[in-house]
Amino acid sequence: LADIDGQDNDGDAALANPEAASFARSLRNHLLYISLAPNCPRMSLTHDGGVFAVAFSPDGTKLATGSDDKTARLWDVATGKPVGKPLLHGAMVRSVTFSRDGTKLATASHDKTARIWDVVTHKLLGEPLKHPQDVVSAGFNPDGTPLTE
Repeated sequence: LADIDGQDNDGDAALANPEAASFARSLRNHLLYISLAPNCPRMSLTHDGGVFAVAFSPDGTKLATGSDDKTARLWDVATGKPVGKPLLHGAMVRSVTFSRDGTKLATASHDKTARIWDVVTHKLLGEPLKHPQDVVSAGFNPDGTPLTE
């Protein structure tokens, strides 16, 4: 992806939220969040490593990020502050996806697992889904059950 504001890019995530007139773009070890709504500041959401995945919650109030610092994070879109503790993996988090109802988050990692998290409690729901290779994508079927690649 092209550089923004003259910064080198160590991540590769970008996402628009047309309903909220906002977008998010990874730059080095942080995610730049910009809202076009009146009185909404430009925010930088920081990880300890490059940001490689981003997703808006279905209601547009939260952002999820995945990083090579081995964490996924949830962020409050209105304040730019982290929501809860980091969601831990053993390697880079390559994918983050909210369930349709916004209550669960699927994460995929190069630690060869996909994990399903409760968005409110930040607790892991069940055991990690193990795979023989790095997991690069995780999501949900229309019925809400996990789907991984």
